[in-house]
Amino acid sequence: MAQLIVGNDRTTLRETDPDTLALMAVHAARKHGVRAALADDRGRKVLIVLPAGPLGPAV
Repeated sequence: MAQLIVGNDRTTLRETDPDTLALMAVHAARKHGVRAALADDRGRKVLIVLPAGPLGPAV
């Protein structure tokens, strides 16, 4: 099961579709204004999303 990490909070996700998981991470980063990450079942980060800055989204 994947984990969504927002700041220091971890949430276990039941979703399995990779596109949906990535979209959830992007929405969380935008909503909370902090870095969001997806981790696999072993806790390894597989995707890190930075929040958008004053000049637009981070690349």
